[in-house]
Amino acid sequence: MSSQISRNAGYNTCKPRYNYHESHKQRLRKKRIKQKQMARLRFFTILFLILLFALPNIFINTYNDLFISRIKNSAIKIPEYTEKIYDKFFSQSKFFPDSKMYFLNKTNKYLANNLFLDHKTVKPVLSPKKRVMSPIEMNDSMYTLTHSLNDLLKDYCNIEPGIFIWDFASGDYVSINGDKQFATASIIKIPILLELFKQVEKGDVALNEKLPMHDFQKAMGSGNLQYMKSETEFSVKNLAKLMIRQSDNTASNMLLYQLGGTNELNNAMKKWGLNKTSMANWLPDLKGTNVSTPKEIATMLYNIEKTNFLDFNSKLDIIKIMSKVRNASLIRTGIPQGSSADFYHKTGDIGSMLGDAGVVTMPTGRKYIIVIMVNRPWNSYSAKQFIIKASRQTYNAFLHNNM
Repeated sequence: MSSQISRNAGYNTCKPRYNYHESHKQRLRKKRIKQKQMARLRFFTILFLILLFALPNIFINTYNDLFISRIKNSAIKIPEYTEKIYDKFFSQSKFFPDSKMYFLNKTNKYLANNLFLDHKTVKPVLSPKKRVMSPIEMNDSMYTLTHSLNDLLKDYCNIEPGIFIWDFASGDYVSINGDKQFATASIIKIPILLELFKQVEKGDVALNEKLPMHDFQKAMGSGNLQYMKSETEFSVKNLAKLMIRQSDNTASNMLLYQLGGTNELNNAMKKWGLNKTSMANWLPDLKGTNVSTPKEIATMLYNIEKTNFLDFNSKLDIIKIMSKVRNASLIRTGIPQGSSADFYHKTGDIGSMLGDAGVVTMPTGRKYIIVIMVNRPWNSYSAKQFIIKASRQTYNAFLHNNM
């Protein structure tokens, strides 16, 4: 017995006790480490996939901007006369007097101009792929009428007129400086009116909708709204009537603001296919920066009733509004007194330009478009005399079929 004890005395015959708590902590630690490793792996996998798709596009665009576009545009030059025009414009600008802003301002002017509350916003005006307006269908030139109007012009050597006349029945026309740009003055309110009714047709604007008049929309010159209390509300249709019939500049600015400003109007006119008509400034545009051509003004009048550019109700409303213009001292005066001829139109009058544009329907039912825009010495009365006489000659030519 004692020998057995002595043999086992050198070592412990008991098995080590299993520590369950310690083993569980190790398993949890390993599990957390594995979860962190998987999360890290997922993050780097997603990042790799993003970079895999993004980097080629970034590289291609950067390469194009730095090299390809530079090569393509290397031959483009801005004409000197354009530089001089904008040099003069910005040297007189009151909105950005700081010379450090000169080149930024010039860039703004090239792209677009939306000026309100002394802020300019830049938005490119894109050329459309498809016309929305139909071009005028022109047949032959009216040689006799063209010759007589040129003879009349010989008595007015101090003015420069642009004339476009178009006969609904034959498609024959007169074009004297018809594609030359002139300041539009209030004639620019014709495209504002057309775009207003286009947005009414789309449901973006309602004619009975009330618009409040804000201080920044008030404009000097034509119209009485400028003297009324701010925040007074007017319906869209009443504003349209005031804009055309009384040539109210404040009403025009309220509608233009509702339509999205000069940029949106310029974009609309580009879509219509009018490449020489643009609105650079809100009204009144006393310096004549808003421009168009007699032919493009005539194109707008042509599309009021000759094409499907407008729906039937819009055509009726526009003709009704334009048939009651207060200023009847230009083309209307050239139509014989007592004549039952109908005439809807819009006039424009600033110091350097006088014009009138509309559609004459004679008692016989014959109809023609007539646009006369005259560059003149400041407020020269000779421009008014010329427009009246040119209108009278045109009416008589259609009356006696001597064109």
